[in-house]
Amino acid sequence: MTGTRILQVGYGTFGAQHARAWAALEHEAALTIADSSPVAREAAAKAHPTARVVADWRDALGDCDALDIAAPSDLHHAIAMAALEAGRDLFIEKPMAMNAAQAREIAERAAARQRVVQVGYLLRIHPAARALREHVRASGVGALSMIVAEFISLKRPRRDAGVVLNDAVHVLDLMCWIVGRLPDEVSATLVERLGRGFEDIATITLNWRDGPVARVDASCIVPGEHADEFARGAFSRKRLTITGDQGQASVDFMLDALSTRRCLLMPRDDGSWMPLYEEPQRRGFMPLSPIQGMAAQFAIFLDAIGRRVQPEANARSGVAMAVLADAIFEAARTKRTVVIPR
Repeated sequence: MTGTRILQVGYGTFGAQHARAWAALEHEAALTIADSSPVAREAAAKAHPTARVVADWRDALGDCDALDIAAPSDLHHAIAMAALEAGRDLFIEKPMAMNAAQAREIAERAAARQRVVQVGYLLRIHPAARALREHVRASGVGALSMIVAEFISLKRPRRDAGVVLNDAVHVLDLMCWIVGRLPDEVSATLVERLGRGFEDIATITLNWRDGPVARVDASCIVPGEHADEFARGAFSRKRLTITGDQGQASVDFMLDALSTRRCLLMPRDDGSWMPLYEEPQRRGFMPLSPIQGMAAQFAIFLDAIGRRVQPEANARSGVAMAVLADAIFEAARTKRTVVIPR
């Protein structure tokens, strides 16, 4: 679908990487970049001389086949609804919307208009994450007991949302993608330190009845150990560890590695339990750059448009994360465990 005309809305820090990914797919000549900032437009025109650059995305809506929404999160809903009304397909950076009501409106409008919608869950593309999912689903760790995730950085805070929608959503999506459904209940502590009106620290506990429990730690003010290619100037820690009754599997996204090992408690004749550990097996993967990750997502999006099918990271998955985020915010506000609506 190299002839698919793409309108990219937003050319901020990550929007610039979107445009570079389109160029990597040799799609620059079919790309229009829209941004209200003269500085951003000047940078876009210089970096992508064969692309069209405009100030207002509405002026180019009639000249595109699909939108790539890389605008601030609080603008996603309005842009998506207008684009769907005009009959355009959508790639929407996570989060799909600021809340579940907005996300459902997008999904319902897309279904009514028979439009393709893909949400930008970048970590699903990572080969280590896909290998982790395959390992867990092949009973590589046995029945799931506990999941622990960290997505922390000392980095430039976003102006449009806090760390739940901007950071934790990555690993929350991975957990639900691997388990196969939303958790049944959630509790959370959200803390604001910078005075910007959004949480800077999040600790979230999830529970799947008859399944695993999970904890997610996310922050934009706590440094990790490794320089982060996805966030300029940041040092980050991004890990996901899944433990079952037969073993453990862990991905370190900063090292592009998957570690697996058999470990379990063995019952003894006297009624006690003895831990059994085997040596971990480590599998490394080629580093996934922001451009490679975005280009891989865009290739899936273009293929879905060409075949008129919904991609795996579709509108339904965007609604699911919005429902979960709403529950997290309610749990933190009320200081109680919230049951996830079905």
